[in-house]
Amino acid sequence: MGCSKSRSPKLAPNRRDLDKALKAYKDIILNGIKLTKKGGLLSIYSCSGAVTSADLRMALAYAVKDAGVKAVIVNQLHQSPCHPISVAVPETEYLKGFLIRII
Repeated sequence: MGCSKSRSPKLAPNRRDLDKALKAYKDIILNGIKLTKKGGLLSIYSCSGAVTSADLRMALAYAVKDAGVKAVIVNQLHQSPCHPISVAVPETEYLKGFLIRII
């Protein structure tokens, strides 16, 4: 699978947009959960360097709580190896995601 540049807009282009973006992520995830049958899988991603995996997981936790369901993380996902993550520059982990199962 080849690598390509993302053309979609970022919800959090920088840290000052983080609170607004996390609410939007929570709402998007909540809508996805509502469309996913029990036992089904849902994948969620963020391509914003300002959003950490922990931030996205927090938005996921709030969405699961608001939906009144239970979910488990099946896999934690990252960008392709052709886009390495620099230890010195955490923002290079721009793509992070979770594959969850609604239980």
